[in-house]
Parts: sequence; C-alpha cells; structure tokens
Amino acid sequence: QGFTSPGGTNPLALLGQTGTAQTALRPTGTALIGGVAVAVVTEGDFLSAGDAVLVTHVEAGRVVVEPVAAHESQRTASTQIAQGA
Repeated sequence: QGFTSPGGTNPLALLGQTGTAQTALRPTGTALIGGVAVAVVTEGDFLSAGDAVLVTHVEAGRVVVEPVAAHESQRTASTQIAQGA
C-alpha cells in the first residue's frame, strides 16, 4: 500500500493536514487528504468512515493519522495547563 498521489507527491508534505477517513480505519485504511486518496494508519484507534483525521507524522513511508477530536482535546488541555487553569 503506502502513499498514493498523482505525480509522486512527498508524503511529508501531508504533515499537519486534515482530511476525512474514506474507509473504516482499523487501524489501516484510506483517507482523503487534500483531495487525494492516501493509505493511512492510526496508532491503534479504530475510526469510522467519515471521521475527521489529522496527519501527525510520517514514518517508514506510513502516513500516521489521529482523530481531529483527540488532537483538539490534547491541545485544549495543554493550553489550560500553560495558563494555570
């Protein structure tokens, strides 16, 4: 499997981008990121088709995603800690 794109785009260019799971991610599947179908993997999360995902890193040619909701929760918690909440 791996990254699929017209013109051989570098998967590192996907870092930080969001997309939508096109298939169930259990933990592998396909997501639409920037209009391109990409083979992705989660860190163990099972996600449903239609879930919003964020590309967190690329390792050994694998595009790793996490649910956008999980990323937002972590960012909110970090902000609250930094603000002393």
